[in-house]
Amino acid sequence: MSGPALRAGHRVTSLKWRIVVQFVVLLLPMVALLAFKTGNAVHRDAELHQRVEAHGKAGALRDSYRAFLDGVTDAVDSGSPAKARAGKLREAAAHARGLFEFDTSQLPTRALATFLDELHGAVSADPGIDNLQRRREQVTRARQQIDALYVDTERTLNASIASALEESSRNTRVVIVATLLISCLAAAFVVQMIRGLTEPLEVAVRVARRITKGEAVSAADFKARSDIDNLLGSLWRMSGSLDRYRKNAQRQRHGLEQKIVQLNESQRSLAEAQQLAHLGNWSWEPQRDSAHWSDEMYRILGLEPGSIRPSWHRFLAKIVPAGRDELRAELALLRAGPRRFAIEHRIVHPQTGERIVMHQGASEVDAEGRVVRLFGSIQDITERKEAEDRIRELGRLALFDPLTRLPNRVFFKEHVRNAIERARCAGSTVVVMFIDLDRFKRVNDALGHGVGDELLRQAAERLLECVRGADVVSRESVWADSIDEAVSAERRVVARLGGDEFTVLMADVKQSTDAARVARRMTANIAQPFIIDGNELFVTASIGIAVYPADGDSADHLLRHADAAMYEAKRRGRNNFQFFTGELHAAALAKLETQ
Repeated sequence: MSGPALRAGHRVTSLKWRIVVQFVVLLLPMVALLAFKTGNAVHRDAELHQRVEAHGKAGALRDSYRAFLDGVTDAVDSGSPAKARAGKLREAAAHARGLFEFDTSQLPTRALATFLDELHGAVSADPGIDNLQRRREQVTRARQQIDALYVDTERTLNASIASALEESSRNTRVVIVATLLISCLAAAFVVQMIRGLTEPLEVAVRVARRITKGEAVSAADFKARSDIDNLLGSLWRMSGSLDRYRKNAQRQRHGLEQKIVQLNESQRSLAEAQQLAHLGNWSWEPQRDSAHWSDEMYRILGLEPGSIRPSWHRFLAKIVPAGRDELRAELALLRAGPRRFAIEHRIVHPQTGERIVMHQGASEVDAEGRVVRLFGSIQDITERKEAEDRIRELGRLALFDPLTRLPNRVFFKEHVRNAIERARCAGSTVVVMFIDLDRFKRVNDALGHGVGDELLRQAAERLLECVRGADVVSRESVWADSIDEAVSAERRVVARLGGDEFTVLMADVKQSTDAARVARRMTANIAQPFIIDGNELFVTASIGIAVYPADGDSADHLLRHADAAMYEAKRRGRNNFQFFTGELHAAALAKLETQ
C-alpha cells in the first residue's frame, strides 16, 4: 500500500499545521491584550509622574516664597532688616525656572522667575524696612501668583489621578472579557488536540488487531483526518524497505572495505614518505599521560618501531644535554597555553652518533582554553645542514683571496656601497684609499713569484696594523681551494684589487686629517724593510685618497678617483699619498678625450 493510495480516498490534513494555526490564533489575542494593557499603563504612569513632579516643584516654590514672607513679617514686627531671609527669593526663582524647564506650557513661571531674581537683588541691596514697604504690593501679587500656580498644579494632578483610575477600571473590564474569550479558545484548542491525537491511535490499534488476526486491510482502514495515518502506511511499507536497506548496507560495506584498503595504502604511502623525508611525528596527552610516536620517529631516535613505550622523558634522554633545557622550556610554554615552536637541536643516534633535527611542536586546547594535547614532528636535517655548510663555504671562498686571506674586489665594492648608503642617511663621510706597492714588479721578477707572494702577505699584515677595526683593506683574489677559518673570520672585511694593489675603506670619517694620518702611518710602515728567505727587501707605497660625497657618489667613482690620485702620488716621487682634486678630474677627462 503506497502513499498515493492512502491519499486517494480522502483528504489528509497535517496535525502539525493544525496545532500551529490554532496556537497562533490563541496566541495573537493574548499578545494584543498584553500590548494594549502595557501601552496604556506606560502612558498613564508617565503622565501621572509628570503631574506629580510638577506639583512637587510648585510646592517647593510656594514654600520658599512663604519662608521669605515669614522673614519679611519678622523684619516688620521687630524693625530689623530682612537680609537673612532674602536667600529664599533665590531658591524660589530657581524652583520657578525648574518648573518652566520641566513643563514649558507654564509660561508665567518664566516671568515669575525673572521677577523673583529682580526682587532678590533689590532686597539684598537694601534690606531696610522702608524698601520692603515700598515693594509690599509687588510681594503680595507674587504670593497670589504662586498660590494660584500651586492650586492649578494640584487641580491638574487630581484630575489626572481621577482619569487614571477611571481608565484603569475600564481596562480591567476589557481584560476580563478578553480573558474569557481566550479561555474559550484555549478549551477549543485542547479539545482539538485530544481528538487529533486519540483518533489516529484508535485507528492504529484497530488495524494492528486485524493484522494480528491475519485479516486483510485496505487503504480505507487507515482513514483518519490527520497526517498521523501516514505513519500507519509507513509501517505497511517497512517490510519492502528492509530488503532495500539490506542491499544498500551490503553495497556500503563493500565501499567501506575499499575505503579501508585505500586508507591502508595512504598510511603506507605516508609512512614511506616520512621515511624518505626522515620526518617523524609525535603526540602527547598530559592529563592521560598517553603518548604516541610514529615508526619514523623511532627510527630517527635509533630505535625499532614499538620497541619501547613512548614518553617525553625517554625522548629527552636522546637529546644532547646542551639542548635539553631549551626544549624543556618550550614544553612548559606549550603546556601553559596555545602556541607553537620550531627549534633545531641535536640527538644522539646509537649507530651514527649526533644528528641534527628540526623539531616543531604545538598545543591543542578545549572549549575552556585548557591544554589537552601536545603534538609535533621531528625531521632529521643532518644531510641538508651539511649541504648548506658546503654551499656557504663555496660562496665564502668566492669572496676571498687565497694568498692574503683578504676579501676580493667584489666583497670590497659591496662594503663600499653599504658604507655610502649609511653615510647618505647619516650625512657622514666615506674615504676610499687606493694603495700600490712601488718597485714590487722588480722584486717579483728578480727573486721569483714565491718571494713576491710572501711580500704581498706581509704587506697586507702591515696595512691591517695601520687601520682601525671599522676600516677595510682589500686585495683582488683568484679561486682558492681552502681558507683558514680563523684567519678568514678575523679579516672578513679585506679584499684584493689587482696584483700589488690594495684598497682601504674608512667609514664615518669625521675630518680629512683622519685619513691623512692613517695614510701617513701606512707609508711609514710599508717603507720598513721586509725579511724574506734571508733577504732584506725594500718597497714603498703610493696612496691615492677619494672622499664621499665630494669625489663621487658610487663605489666605482670613488675607486676610479682614488686610482687617479694614486698615480699622481707616483708622479710626485712615490712613497707618499695624494687626495683627489678637481685638477686631477679635469686631467682624467682630457686623457679620455685624447684616446
